[in-house]
Amino acid sequence: MKIETVVHVKSESGLHARPAGVLVKSASQFKAKIELEKNGVRKNAKSIMSLMSLGAVFGDQLTLITEGEDADHAATILKTLFETKFE
Repeated sequence: MKIETVVHVKSESGLHARPAGVLVKSASQFKAKIELEKNGVRKNAKSIMSLMSLGAVFGDQLTLITEGEDADHAATILKTLFETKFE
């Protein structure tokens, strides 16, 4: 199963080290392949360096792509992180 979900960077400081770390920690708990896409560039959401290289800033629209046996659950949890500004 493959799920694509649109998310927005709501944190004023963007997807910097702390939120990227929270995202990686959460994404790593799932078996699914998890990627974030910005402007056609996809990066592994289980790698902090990959996420930071996206250069996602406040207001950016990203696509969260989850694929695998727990893709649905992963998409739900990770979308919530974006909505709550990684709090």
